Amino acid sequence: MGTYLNGITKAEFLAELRTAQTNDDFLRRGRCWVPIDDDTYIEGEVPLSAVACSIECLSRITGRELPLIYAPYEECLGIPIWLAKLEDFYFQAMPDHLARTWPVDFADAIQTGADMERASAAFHIEILNHGLELLEDARDRLDGGLSAPTLAMLLDGSRHAVLQTIAAQETKPGLANAKRSAEAARMAAQGFREDLGDEASTISARIAEVGANVAAAAVLLATDHSVLYRPPQPKQAIRSLVRASSSLDEGFLARFDGKKWMMDKLVSILKDAKAVD
Repeated sequence: MGTYLNGITKAEFLAELRTAQTNDDFLRRGRCWVPIDDDTYIEGEVPLSAVACSIECLSRITGRELPLIYAPYEECLGIPIWLAKLEDFYFQAMPDHLARTWPVDFADAIQTGADMERASAAFHIEILNHGLELLEDARDRLDGGLSAPTLAMLLDGSRHAVLQTIAAQETKPGLANAKRSAEAARMAAQGFREDLGDEASTISARIAEVGANVAAAAVLLATDHSVLYRPPQPKQAIRSLVRASSSLDEGFLARFDGKKWMMDKLVSILKDAKAVD
């Protein structure tokens, strides 16, 4: 399925978005429960959903009152749900000066007729490559203690699973084996971490958490969503890597840069996405 080929052109959509931007519609704020991670929410005042604001634009173009959910993005624009969720994921983490332009920047990056399945695979590979970098960083922190050989083995298991998952992105039949390897690596690292008990602050515990969370990202990206009829889950995979990064750097969650590098990668991939064959 190509983008901007369902009756609403890219030019029409961008024109309406730019009007909304001029009116500062993207920064309308409301109180809601804001996710900090998968299990933790705090109440706060944040900009409303970027996708909701964009769908209001689609409603004006079509003359129909569309529901403020992700489905109209796919129906009207050919933009898949996994990508719409990423738009909101970044928007909700942004300071106002970036949020003010993000919906327009995001829509403008997507090329007419682009193959989003290929873009999905390319973005998954970027996420997984960052996972490999985190595993290398964790390995560099091994202190030579009694746990070092076991931790090195666990990190190697996660690395092998990530490499399998990368290789399988273009060859879907390989996803099942990659997922099994990733799940085994995740369970092994998590089991070792749990065996450490209350030693949560030790470097061994933190390294084990990195191995478990990177493998968890691989599990998510090794799931064949064409069989399960569910959208891919790069957002959840990014959150797993955020947790892995936090294990190595306690100040990571306080900085926006950890999410922004993936946002920049996503925009670059969208701009380069080729048309559907």
